[in-house]
This record gives sequence, structure tokens and C-alpha cells, in this order.
Amino acid sequence: GVLGAGVPVWLNREWLAADVRITTGLVEPHFFAGFSGGAKMVAPGLAGLDTVLVLHDSKRIGDRRARFGVIDGNPVQSDVRAIAMATGVAFALDVVVNRRRDIVAAFGGELLSMHEAATRLCRNIAMVPVEAPFEVVLTTNSGYPLDQNLYQSVKGMSAAAQIVVKGGRIICAAECRDGFPGSYRDLLASAGSTAEMLRDIE
Repeated sequence: GVLGAGVPVWLNREWLAADVRITTGLVEPHFFAGFSGGAKMVAPGLAGLDTVLVLHDSKRIGDRRARFGVIDGNPVQSDVRAIAMATGVAFALDVVVNRRRDIVAAFGGELLSMHEAATRLCRNIAMVPVEAPFEVVLTTNSGYPLDQNLYQSVKGMSAAAQIVVKGGRIICAAECRDGFPGSYRDLLASAGSTAEMLRDIE
């Protein structure tokens, strides 16, 4: 059907046919869904391409509330939660990790309350306030395998964009062993300016 703000929902048939539905995931700050884990394990996690593309469209991820650490009012989070709640999650289990990728806490239970508790801890250990924006920010996408290509490494750049002055510099150290995935290079080269490319995407 259609759920959330007009999202056509296509989900894995084995998930829908299951008598008991359990999600497992990792909670960390997410650059346009606020945090990963929780409802994202259903959609986009188990969703078909048509659903994934709508959840990642320019209207949703371009919204000012679609950013790191924001859950309430985040259009992406609202839509993925609507989908997960409509399909029924019997039990949800998410973990939070430290910088070495060691599990430091596990949360289980009803999907939304579990995710709220996990994001509260994650916010405290993974997000640090700064007194003022910086002229230069050096960032990564947390190393292998998360920096496998330029598309994935944008996540690290997006985090840096939160704390750099307007017109400042962001330097991203990423291996990018896979270079540009799919048609990403063509997309980046398809327009004469960033503004023109964004207009084309919209």
C-alpha cells in the first residue's frame, strides 16, 4: 500500500509472511534519518527499490529536519516508522558500538521505545557539541569498510558540514577502494554547477 507521506511500500515477502517479526540493527548517528537502527531495519532494510528511492528522494533528505540526531519531525524517520509499525514488529534488538566497533550496549523490546533508549545513549557517546564552527574540518567515514567509495564517504563529509563555517574547508580522508559506485560519477559530472545538479535531481 501507501504509507507515511505518500511512500509506495514494497517489502520482502518472507518478512510479511512471518508469524513473528524481529529486527536487529546498529544505532549510530545518521546523516538524514537522525539515527540508524530501529524502524530502518524494515524500510529501507527489507524494502524494494521503489520504496527505497522514495525514502531517499530530494524532498525528504533535503528537509532541514532530515539531519544527524533529529528524530522528532524528521520526514525520513516519520515515514520509516509508519512502515515498520504498519507491518508489525514483535521484538526489536539494536546495539550501540564505540569507536573500535565494540558493542557497548544492547537494547531490546518494543520498537519505538527501544530505539528511543538506544538513541539517547548513542547521542551521549557519539555526538559532541562544539562552541563554534571551525574554518577547517578534517573528517573520515570511520575507515574500512565504511569508506569503500566516494558515495559512502559523503556521510563523513556531511558530519563535518555540521561544524564548519560557511565557506570553510572540509578535508575527507577515505580510501575509496571502489571509487565511484554505479552511475555516481556520471551524476556528479552531469551539470555545470552544484546548484544546477540539485535542480536536476529535484
